[in-house]
Amino acid sequence: MAVSPAPAAGRDTERLWFSQIAGAALVDSRDERLGKVDDVIARIGDGVYPPVTGVVSRIGGRRVFIPEERVSRPDGNGVMRLVGETLNLLSFERRQGEVLLGADVLGRRVISVDAGRLVHANDIAFAKTRGRWRVTGIDTGPRGLMRRLLPWSGQGEVHREAAFVDWSNVEPFVGHVPGSRLLPLR
Repeated sequence: MAVSPAPAAGRDTERLWFSQIAGAALVDSRDERLGKVDDVIARIGDGVYPPVTGVVSRIGGRRVFIPEERVSRPDGNGVMRLVGETLNLLSFERRQGEVLLGADVLGRRVISVDAGRLVHANDIAFAKTRGRWRVTGIDTGPRGLMRRLLPWSGQGEVHREAAFVDWSNVEPFVGHVPGSRLLPLR
């Protein structure tokens, strides 16, 4: 399996893992619990590193979409804060080109394009550059699996890059999003 290092992190780059977001409590500006984060949505096809468009949260028994700019990054206790006072409570509906990273990618096999083989997506990496969260890669190693299965365990540890596959080398099996950059081997 070809493993590539994570994209170089500049001073303005923040890092985050799917395992830090999934299941995080969602609270409002008065610290009242609204619900929890179920999934993260990215728009595949908008550049090499897909932008995160928002999260899906369960609030009052329904799944709702919350735009990326309306939630804070999780704090050390696994809490995400809603930014602003209002929230659209219409039920979530997936749009064309959107991928639910937890449902469609996490825990599944994806193609490592440069290696031309299947790898397991144990965790998904995000980086914030110039004010926008983007999907930057997947963790294929056992530590990513442990972070996913035991949420918030070892979140303070430095992530080892040994099992990181850059998103530019990943082709997910997502039926409703066109793709297939894998070239046949000769």
